[in-house]
Amino acid sequence: GVPSGPERTRIDALVSLAGLAIEHTQAREALARRTACEETARDIARLFLAAQDTDLDQAITTALGRIGTCLGAHRCYLFLMDRDGLTMRCTQEWYAPGIRPQRDALQALPVEHYPWLPEIAQHRQAAWLTAEDIDRLSPEEQQIMVAGDIQSLLAMPLFETEQLCGILGLDDVRIRKHWSAFEQRLLRLVADMISTALERKRLQQALHNLAYRDRLTGLPNRRAFDERLAAEIERGRRYGQVFALLLFDIDHFKAINDTHGHAVGDQVLQRLAEVILGRLRLADALARWGGEEFALLLPETAAVGGLRLAEQLRETVAAADFPGVARLMVSIGVTAFLPDDHSDSLFHRADRALYAAKKQGRNRCVLAAERAPFDGVPPNHLGGCPVQTPSR
Repeated sequence: GVPSGPERTRIDALVSLAGLAIEHTQAREALARRTACEETARDIARLFLAAQDTDLDQAITTALGRIGTCLGAHRCYLFLMDRDGLTMRCTQEWYAPGIRPQRDALQALPVEHYPWLPEIAQHRQAAWLTAEDIDRLSPEEQQIMVAGDIQSLLAMPLFETEQLCGILGLDDVRIRKHWSAFEQRLLRLVADMISTALERKRLQQALHNLAYRDRLTGLPNRRAFDERLAAEIERGRRYGQVFALLLFDIDHFKAINDTHGHAVGDQVLQRLAEVILGRLRLADALARWGGEEFALLLPETAAVGGLRLAEQLRETVAAADFPGVARLMVSIGVTAFLPDDHSDSLFHRADRALYAAKKQGRNRCVLAAERAPFDGVPPNHLGGCPVQTPSR
């Protein structure tokens, strides 16, 4: 039958009540989801505040998973630009269960293939792309969209010192999703957190380099070498491990500076560092000790092995090409760790051996006497009057 007037009135009232109930439920669910996302953002902020440089990558990966899950995405990823700003690569990626990862295929991507990047950088806003936009994309972008089954993409720019340095992105592989203003603001917040964490890591690395790296050669400096040597001495005492210490400098380096200028002298030092590094193991430690002097630590190497490598290094330097110099020669002093050694005694013996090499005509290697007298005075290469050559 056909509902009567009173029945239609009651039906309309029930429909209105049902609509209100549905709207109330949806509002309550949206509020709960929004509250959960805001709490996620606070958790991510605490995560980055507690993260150290060594575990920042893991912190970023965790953050991608948290924000991707919170916003119902199927992928969440971070792209960072290389130093030249011409290419970018996917450094981290989170993907939901059953979703195919893309990270390995998204490396060394030319930035010019993404013409929307400068626009979102200029306006500091997100790029929102769906499968409907695929005809407007570059062929490279189309290939990525198709390969990843991407139906909707949200990309938020990252900045470092006000320069675009990458993007934080979300993918949906099932629907052409409408990314709400709240979702975009939340992604912006997380992008800013990641940018700040990366900038902090870069500044800390720069400060570390200032403290522990020689600016000219890029090698560890004396402070860094002292710390490495102290650790090696402790290891030698505790486990009975032996190691060799080499101290060498460039013969007649002052003449190079006087004849060709300090710019050529700097290039010679840089080239010498490259030549020596090419002959070392990863475990070996080379440092610029000061001026034209270098120190080399050889773990698990006895005195004979240290002398053998010293001769090889001397010959390698003599055969190498150096800017503005016909031939370069080095003198090398060699010693090995003894159980009662400390850093001063080690350097004292190595310095005496280096002085002996100089006195014997330069361009040679000398192995220090196993027990050279040590008077507690800092070695000759640190300043002061020349010491006497020890007997061998």
